[in-house]
Order: sequence, then C-alpha cells, then structure tokens
Amino acid sequence: MGKEILTSILSAGLGMLLTYIFTELRTRKKRQNALQTGLQALLRDRIIQSYNHYVTEKKWIPIYAKDSLVSCYESYENLGANGVIDDLMAEIKALPNYKEA
Repeated sequence: MGKEILTSILSAGLGMLLTYIFTELRTRKKRQNALQTGLQALLRDRIIQSYNHYVTEKKWIPIYAKDSLVSCYESYENLGANGVIDDLMAEIKALPNYKEA
C-alpha cells in the first residue's frame, strides 16, 4: 500500500514538473520571438531613417556611418528579414564617402 502511494505521488509530481517545463519553454519561445521581431523593427527603422538622411538629403555618407549601417543590415538579414531594405542598402552602399563639390 505504501508503495502505491509513493508511486502515485511521484507520478503526479513528475506530471506537474513536465507541465511546468513545457509551459516555461513555450513562454520563453514567445518572448524570444517578440524580441526578435522588435529588434528587426528597430534595425529596419534605423536603416530607413539613415536612407532618408543620407540618400535623400545629403547625397553622400561618411565611411563610419556606412560601416555601421552595413553591420545593422547584416544583423537584420541574419534575423531572417529582407525585402525593400535590400534595395535601400544597395543605394546606401553606392553613395560616395565624401561631399561632392
């Protein structure tokens, strides 16, 4: 009789532990997806703002700004995002590194 009670308690405890672990994993996955989506949005916004500033307004880009944007773009792509940003980055990369007279 004592063995049956112990088996029941262990089974219930194991079930609760597995439920907790799966719930925690599901919560972490949702949080990770939210962070990834948010980071993609921030990188996309940064690239678009820089495009508007350098391509549309200034017509040139300092080398340090271009390097920074290329790094942002690589991270953006590694997160699985692309699209119109590819075209914007091609225009940014084509800009001269100095102001033309």
